[in-house]
Amino acid sequence: MVIKISIDTTEPLAGTAAMGERDTMIPFTGWFELLRAISALIDPTTIPGDTGRQATLESLPPCEQEHDRS
Repeated sequence: MVIKISIDTTEPLAGTAAMGERDTMIPFTGWFELLRAISALIDPTTIPGDTGRQATLESLPPCEQEHDRS
């Protein structure tokens, strides 16, 4: 299994994640959304209300914005 992560910006962290050669790319903004995108790529059945179809941006539940805790 190969997950490709493309980082567009680091402040804030933003980019896309995709598995292997698939065309489906899941965009993310922030570390929590990156983890959510990777989780959806590894096992799309973990998305609430989903029964096993490939994850898309529309099928992902909203993620709360990250907050700087430094």
